[in-house]
Amino acid sequence: MSQSTPAQAAGTSIQGYIQRIKSLPSLQELTAEKLVEVTRSLGKRFAERKVPASQIYKFHEHIIRLATNVSAGRVEPLEAKILSYHLSYAAARINNFDQRNAMKELASFFDAALEKIGTAGDITRLRQISEAVVAYHKFFGGR
Repeated sequence: MSQSTPAQAAGTSIQGYIQRIKSLPSLQELTAEKLVEVTRSLGKRFAERKVPASQIYKFHEHIIRLATNVSAGRVEPLEAKILSYHLSYAAARINNFDQRNAMKELASFFDAALEKIGTAGDITRLRQISEAVVAYHKFFGGR
C-alpha cells in the first residue's frame, strides 16, 4: 500500500482549495468560514515551508494598491488579472527549491482567485484573502 508524503498530501489540499475557488461564480461568494479555513491552511503551509514573508508582503501590497485604485475609480476591477505576473516573478526569484515550489503553489492559488474577479466586491474579497494569508503566515512563524 503506498502512502503519500506530507508534501503530496499538502499539495492535494492546495489543489482542492484551487478547485474550490474555481468552482465559485465569483470571489465574493467565498464565505467567511471558508476564507478562514483556506487562508489558515495556506498561511501555515507557507510558514512551514519557509516562504519568505517579504515575497508574500510584496504581493499583498500590490493587492492593496489595486483595491485602493478600484475604490477610487481609477481602474476597473478586471485589471486585477494583471497581478498574476508579480507572483510568478516572486517565485522565480527564490533560490531554495522547496520555497520556490511553495511560492508557485501560492501563485496558482491566487491565479485562480484573480480569474474570479469581476466586481469591486470581488476585489474586496481578494484583499481579505491576501490579508488573511499574510496574518496566518506570520502567526505560524513565517519570517
